[in-house]
Amino acid sequence: MTMTDPIADMLTRLRNANQAYHESTSMPYSKIKQGIADILQQEGYISSYKVEGPKEGAVGKTLICRVHDECNGSDVFGSDICTCRP
Repeated sequence: MTMTDPIADMLTRLRNANQAYHESTSMPYSKIKQGIADILQQEGYISSYKVEGPKEGAVGKTLICRVHDECNGSDVFGSDICTCRP
């Protein structure tokens, strides 16, 4: 299936994940999406993002954006340790 507007798809995925209180959402990677994710992170709309290489049997990279943190100071992707103070 071809995607006609990948930027709108990215923003819709982020909005849906935010409204459903998901911790993160993933989408197909592109350099433009990474640039938008960087700006969204700087402005505080997402907590963080990372790019994962293709998994076994997959074709392309994946962009994963974290939209919710259980605690605002926690480490990003890969640590279950919360660094904030109660």
